[in-house]
Amino acid sequence: MSRPEIMHPTPIDHVLALVIALIYPLYWKVTWHRRGRAQLGEDTAVRIGVYREVMRTEWFLAALVAACWFLSERSASFLGLGLPGGWPFGVGVLVFVAYVVLGVRQIAGLRTSPDARAKIRGQLHGDVSLLIPRTLPERRVFAALSLTAGICEEIAYRGFMLWYLATLLPVAAAVAVSAVIF
Repeated sequence: MSRPEIMHPTPIDHVLALVIALIYPLYWKVTWHRRGRAQLGEDTAVRIGVYREVMRTEWFLAALVAACWFLSERSASFLGLGLPGGWPFGVGVLVFVAYVVLGVRQIAGLRTSPDARAKIRGQLHGDVSLLIPRTLPERRVFAALSLTAGICEEIAYRGFMLWYLATLLPVAAAVAVSAVIF
């Protein structure tokens, strides 16, 4: 693996890395306990509120990363925002389409099989099961949350944090540390 173009982190980058790696996760740990697991598990409004709060904070974090990045006049491609090309991109698109087709077929199968849904619910334990949507309104907001997570976490963790860590560590170590932080 080659090192990214050397752009030395600024003091703002150090603060942003601290926010992403430490402050943001601690915020959610405290928020999670403040809400109470019992209330989250029983109340649709609370669950939808959690989904919306996660979306707001993730978009804020992604916007903060983007603002700091672009105000430093850095290339968008280092955040993973460049448009790829060549045959690897084409293969990636084909794999993505295959996953979408497979996912749609699995969802269709789950919709017609109450036993399959019950089996999946039985496999979810602990805190994760409390966040699973149970009603149609919850599923709609959760779908938006899923898109938010896919976009914002890529920018923050696989864009900014990977670049930041790669300026301090060998690339392979930066990938590993970024994955652990995520």
